[in-house]
Amino acid sequence: MKIVRLIPLLTAALSTAFARPEYQPVDVRSLPDKISVRMHQTVRFTFDQRGDRLLNPRPVRGSQKQPAIMLQLTNEMGGGVSGVNILLLSSKYPKLLRCRGAAHFRGKPGFVTTGAYIIHPKDPTAERFQYPIEEFVVWDLRLTDERG
Repeated sequence: MKIVRLIPLLTAALSTAFARPEYQPVDVRSLPDKISVRMHQTVRFTFDQRGDRLLNPRPVRGSQKQPAIMLQLTNEMGGGVSGVNILLLSSKYPKLLRCRGAAHFRGKPGFVTTGAYIIHPKDPTAERFQYPIEEFVVWDLRLTDERG
């Protein structure tokens, strides 16, 4: 009988221990080498590459031969009162790109993590959000040879 009482306790403990990192508060001001995009904006950044890390982001102005990352945050009507927010991430780097993201949802006090992203070379990645986003931040950008 005691084991039956432990099962709910163990289940709760395990679900907390292995909780997904999405939607956890994060202070983006302290994140190094981050890039951000606001609603209805498209931004392009190039970086210095050190090993597999992308560091020192700089906005791309005009045409540039160096690889870059593009972020676009738009709103499509049709997903509720304010529509569906779409984040588009693309990379011109020759390797797979992994990064982490955080969103600042309208009316909320700060940023929350949204998870990890995998961006294939020359193949955009899109993420849809049902709640209005004011700004999206990407950090911890790493290139990898592995398959996504």
